[in-house]
Amino acid sequence: MMYEREWDRFTQAVYQRLCEGERIYGNNSVSKGGEHLIDELQAECQDLAGWGMLLWLRLEQMRDTVAKLERHHEDDGC
Repeated sequence: MMYEREWDRFTQAVYQRLCEGERIYGNNSVSKGGEHLIDELQAECQDLAGWGMLLWLRLEQMRDTVAKLERHHEDDGC
């Protein structure tokens, strides 16, 4: 599989997070009701959207930096 190494890293990270969650919160998540799960999933969606915005802002900063570097490179006649 082309992504086998990355898949292994991903699944190991997920497993570690599950173990950490169990250590911190116990096994409560399994026994909580469906509405609690929905609340948790909605909160995760909000977190992902927020991280997406932060990443977008960083990419915009990178774009500005690249543009400045390219202009500087052109000004040097290279």
